[in-house]
Amino acid sequence: MISNKDFYNYWAKQKIGERDREYKLKWKAINLLNLLLRNGKITFNSVCEIGGAEGVLLDTITSVIKSNVSVNYEISDLFCKIGKKNFKNIDYINQDFLEKPECYDLVILSDITEHVENDELFLSVISMYCKFLVIKIPIEKSFFSTKFYQTIRFKKIPEELKYGKNHINGHLRGYTVRHAIHYVSKYYNIIDKEIIDVSFFNPSKKKKILKKIFGKNIFIFLYGGAFFALGESRHFISNEKR
Repeated sequence: MISNKDFYNYWAKQKIGERDREYKLKWKAINLLNLLLRNGKITFNSVCEIGGAEGVLLDTITSVIKSNVSVNYEISDLFCKIGKKNFKNIDYINQDFLEKPECYDLVILSDITEHVENDELFLSVISMYCKFLVIKIPIEKSFFSTKFYQTIRFKKIPEELKYGKNHINGHLRGYTVRHAIHYVSKYYNIIDKEIIDVSFFNPSKKKKILKKIFGKNIFIFLYGGAFFALGESRHFISNEKR
């Protein structure tokens, strides 16, 4: 369901050389870990990441929660090749998860749903193969990204906001906070969540002032951010009650 294997092999070549790549991946891992550790009574013996690239995020998380099984489903040949050299504790499966699905205590989805053609169906199917889900969704639909705002400024819509199969990062859609919560909560009981602004990745004096004046929630409405959540699969809950 994640489109275009050739694109992601090409994309992997571009990303693997970025100087701040590991920093960004570990930032994501820390925010996901915070949710897991705050709910420390839950144990995860088996962990699977879908679209986990070379495995930096998965390795960071599983080294802390001490899972017995760590599996990365990654369709990029390059990411799998690099990951197998660097992270011996991770099993790499070089194909779409839905081609060879198995059940895990925890599934990790970090910046994946925006790449999937039918994100709602994808989340529904994944819920059948995990007890818990920890997820990160980029909040890219914001006031400053709207066509209205770009039009009144007489600006063309930036390439990163032109969602679809030709998007520079393969994003088929953008999300608001409300949409992200809606889609996740349809198939998972949200146990914990965080909504974080990402202005420190691209700081400016203007952003600093606006955040101080309006607070985090309004700032994310204006600029976007990141949604992190830990959820329990409704599918598994309903089966346990039978």
